[in-house]
Amino acid sequence: AVVSTQSTGGVQGDQRSYSFAAALTIEREEASQAVPWEALSYLTKVITMLCSDVNRCCYMFGEKIETPLKDVTPTYLTPRNLNRLREADAVVNATLQKHGEIGSVAQMPVVLLPLHFDRPSRYDPSTQHAVVVR
Repeated sequence: AVVSTQSTGGVQGDQRSYSFAAALTIEREEASQAVPWEALSYLTKVITMLCSDVNRCCYMFGEKIETPLKDVTPTYLTPRNLNRLREADAVVNATLQKHGEIGSVAQMPVVLLPLHFDRPSRYDPSTQHAVVVR
């Protein structure tokens, strides 16, 4: 797991909290290998109960994250970033449509985070974004 450097809004117990998100990854032999959702759900509950500074967990698709986050990608409301977000939203909606689930989801925000995971070196500038589907 990697803990983000930016706080997020969430709920812990009966209260609103502003703490950090933990990004969970797993090593998979093949990309087609099933994600162990039940185990990840259990880990999410344990992590948020035991780590008072973590109020949210998310699963990171792709390669296992090896290095911790150190900073954020400078991000502005530009046509390039808006197009990147629109592309991600189109992929999410096409996937829901393909699997016949578009009508079963009331809302599913797609968020562009200014986080660059696994930069080649800590001296390289943070230039990438992460996409979150909620």
